[in-house]
Amino acid sequence: MVKKKSKETKESLESSIAPLLEINYKEPLFTAAAHPTKPILISGLATGHLYCNTYDPTILEAESEKKKEEIAELEEKVYASGLTPVVSKSISETKKKWWKIVEDNSELPTDSLDIKTNWKTKRHKGSCRHAIFDPRPDHLGEYIYTCGTDNVIKKANTESGKVVGKVDVVEDYYDSKDKLTKLCHSNTHSFILSGTEDGNVLVYDSSNLSANNLKFKVQSAHDDSINHILSMTSSPYHYLTLGSTTLSHIDIRKGIITQSDDQEDELLSMSYTTEEISDGKSDTVLVSHGEGLITIWKNSKNKLRDQLSRIKLNKDVSIDSIIPTMNNSDEDMENSVWCGDSDGMLHRVNFKKGKVVETRVHSKDGDEVGILDIDYDYRLISAGMDTLKIWGK
Repeated sequence: MVKKKSKETKESLESSIAPLLEINYKEPLFTAAAHPTKPILISGLATGHLYCNTYDPTILEAESEKKKEEIAELEEKVYASGLTPVVSKSISETKKKWWKIVEDNSELPTDSLDIKTNWKTKRHKGSCRHAIFDPRPDHLGEYIYTCGTDNVIKKANTESGKVVGKVDVVEDYYDSKDKLTKLCHSNTHSFILSGTEDGNVLVYDSSNLSANNLKFKVQSAHDDSINHILSMTSSPYHYLTLGSTTLSHIDIRKGIITQSDDQEDELLSMSYTTEEISDGKSDTVLVSHGEGLITIWKNSKNKLRDQLSRIKLNKDVSIDSIIPTMNNSDEDMENSVWCGDSDGMLHRVNFKKGKVVETRVHSKDGDEVGILDIDYDYRLISAGMDTLKIWGK
C-alpha cells in the first residue's frame, strides 16, 4: 500500500525570515510606497498626513542579529533549566521580538541612524488614499504623487516634500459626489491616471498639474470603484483596470478596448510576473479575488476576456493585495507572487506549480494586508491599517 502524502500545514510553510522593521500607526494607514532606488518609505494616513522616512538596512540587520542572539541564548538557558518544554522556532509564535519596533510612526526622530523622519506634512484635507513614486527612468523616484478624498492630486519633490503641482479634479467628474481611489503613472510619458469610485479614469499631464490639464477621460471603465490600474508596455496609452467583478483593457484616448466576462467575485488587485517585468512585457496578469483565490490571465490567449486558471488560497478570506517577488535569483522565486489576505497572512504563491510555497504572518490580530511593495533591495513590505513591516532577506 502506498503511503499517502500528508498535507502541508500552515506551520510547515511558515518562513524562517523575520521582519527587519515594524512600524505601528496610531491613525489608520491607507497607503504606503517604497522608493525604487533608495531606502525611502512613504506612508499616507486617514488623517491626510504624509510621512517620508529613511531606513538603514545595514544598521537594522546588525541590531536585529545582536538582539536575536541574546534572546536565543536566554531561551536556551530557560530550556536547559526545564522551565520550558520546547524552544519555538516560529517567527509568529515568538514572545520576544528581536527586530526594530517603532510603536508610533509620528514620534520618529529626524536624526536617528537606523530609521528617521525626513519630513512630514498634512498633505490632504481628507484621507490620503494613494501614494506612488514617479516610475519614469529619467525621473525615477524624483517625485511623489498622492490623491485624497479632498479630490486633489498632488505632485511633490521626494527629497523636500514640497508640492510642485496640484489639481482639483471635481470639475472633471461626471458626478460631483465622485471620489478618487487609485493612481498610476505612465512608465514613459507624463500621464498621471486617477481612478474613481464611480469607475471612471481621469488622465492629467503630470508635467503641469497646476494648469488643470485634463488630457483624457474614460467613462465607466467599470460599474463600480476602480481598485487597481496597471500600465501596459505595448503603448503609453494602454492600461489595465480592475473594478467590481471585471478586468478592463483601456486605451485612454478611445475608451474600453475589451472588458472581461463578469467574474461573479470582486477583483481587488493585480500584477504582472517577475519574468515579464524583467523582459519588458505585460502579457500575463495575476489577479486577486474577494473569495480567497488568485487567477491567471493572458492577453495573448483571449484578449483578457476571461481567466485561464485559478489557484485557491483560503475561501474564508479575501486576497486584498498581490505583487511579484521581483527576485529572479532562482526559478521558484521568479515564478512566485506575494499575496496579502484579510486575516493578516502573507502567502508566496508559485503560480507555475499552482500552490502556496511559503507563508509569513503579518498580523495575528487580523490586520488586513491591503498594501504590498518591494523595496529597492528586493525586500518585501507588507502593511495593513495598523502596522507596516519591512521583511529581512
